[in-house]
Amino acid sequence: MKNIFTKMTKRMGFLMTILFVLNYAQAQIRIDWQQCYGSFSHDYGHNIIQTDVGFLIFGSVHSDPNSGMYHCGSNISYRANWLFEIDNELNVIGQSCYELSPHVSFHKALSNKYYITGLLRNNQMIFNTDIRQIDAEGNTLWQKNLGTPLGALCSSSQALGLATNDGGVIAAANYETQGGDITHSWGECDCWLVKLDSMGNKLWDLTLGTEGDDYLYSLKKAADGGCYVGLYSSLAGAGNIVCNGGHGSVLCKVGAAGQLEWNFCFKGINIRDVLELEDGYLLAGDSAFAEPGGNCHDGITSYDCCLLKCDLEGNVVWRRSYGGSCNEFVKKVFRNEDGGYTVFVNSKSLDGDLASAANLGVTGDEKGNIWVFRVDSAGLLLWERCIGSQLGLWEQVSDVIMHNDKEYTLVGLTTWFDDEASGDVNCTNNSLLPHSSTNIWLLHITDIYDYDEIIERPDERRAFSVCPNPTKRQFSIIGKDVKHVVLFNPLGQIILKTSCDDNSNRVLINIQDLKSGIYFVRVSDSKGNQSTQKVILE
Repeated sequence: MKNIFTKMTKRMGFLMTILFVLNYAQAQIRIDWQQCYGSFSHDYGHNIIQTDVGFLIFGSVHSDPNSGMYHCGSNISYRANWLFEIDNELNVIGQSCYELSPHVSFHKALSNKYYITGLLRNNQMIFNTDIRQIDAEGNTLWQKNLGTPLGALCSSSQALGLATNDGGVIAAANYETQGGDITHSWGECDCWLVKLDSMGNKLWDLTLGTEGDDYLYSLKKAADGGCYVGLYSSLAGAGNIVCNGGHGSVLCKVGAAGQLEWNFCFKGINIRDVLELEDGYLLAGDSAFAEPGGNCHDGITSYDCCLLKCDLEGNVVWRRSYGGSCNEFVKKVFRNEDGGYTVFVNSKSLDGDLASAANLGVTGDEKGNIWVFRVDSAGLLLWERCIGSQLGLWEQVSDVIMHNDKEYTLVGLTTWFDDEASGDVNCTNNSLLPHSSTNIWLLHITDIYDYDEIIERPDERRAFSVCPNPTKRQFSIIGKDVKHVVLFNPLGQIILKTSCDDNSNRVLINIQDLKSGIYFVRVSDSKGNQSTQKVILE
């Protein structure tokens, strides 16, 4: 797979877009290439899968079926799910369309087969869980519509799916009643899971919940063939979810045979993604707070990105929040080779941890942009980068492929009203989609942060020491002939500067007003020699 995207980058030519070729402090992300796809109306990217010749991209289109790059013929209505394949030069080489299913997801199965899962309305205008298996050409091999005669009635309807290691598929959705394919209901809104084999036969179903409302947030494959389910539960009355202390966020582990193995309970995190670790789990989600104003200007509840690490028994090891005064919602998190994490977020903030939003020049009330940040193994912020347009109209990420520790391919959407590039948005095929509202946006990025240069310099002779480190309020710089001290954050923004008397060998730096995280202190002596070290503020 690595050869494919390396080959693509080399062959892009005129498509290559290097937007930030600056020093390490301003260039955490390089956009290697990008392209837009869609119709003359609203288009949304949902999922991306790498193939032997390029990528399969799955999304939805709200337009005439012969509009722009979207060609599905008269048998497809105004709204449809759109599957298209692109080659290494980012050209569309094939496409298929399906009746629109909301909350839809697309997954790679075994033997060049794929699953589409979502909620689909039948002839009686009732929404139920819909599962479709297709081949590599987009042809439907079988389709199942499962649920109850009353359908999915929950006010917060959600539908998720994943392909399993044995060639089957698990789908999850919110339901209020039993009957039909649903063998049990706990009361009010529950999370219902169903497992089908590769031929579409039902193997098992499981209802997770209590007598109150229990809402589905995430569904993630487990290494043992089971899955993890993230819920928000009212924890009202009896059920198969048990929480001591009344916490409302629940991580459930379901075994490969459809049995609930355990559940952990946490307070104040809507679980959007889960990573299995050797010593526990990393949960990525969003946590609510009372919005103080900022650039949301609505004075109501907003959400920060939240990372929570727990051990194998569900005990919280650490928990940190990231974001600004508006909304941040996590889409994907990946573990890095150094034990840290890279996080992909849809954001509407322009302040707080999103210092790089200033690089886009966005100043007004906007719909948001893509926010990428990286933390170390303890959750301390290393760097962050906003990706979007200067107009700030609407950029989002929906799915991400991690190729290696530094390279990623993203699919989502961008708003493309203008004929010229705006901020990071610079698709070369804009002439095919003039003033076409939201389009599917595909981009390949590389993390070019110089970790060796900034964080670890094993070949550098340390001219001074920092004590204590980590610190909570202040630290001392101890060394000979300390002349100048500069403290800066991972963006390269200077936090403070100070000059010292000649022959100073101890300098006290007070940082109690700064936010917790990683900073860097650069010390110069009277001869101009410099040395840099990392400082951790707890």
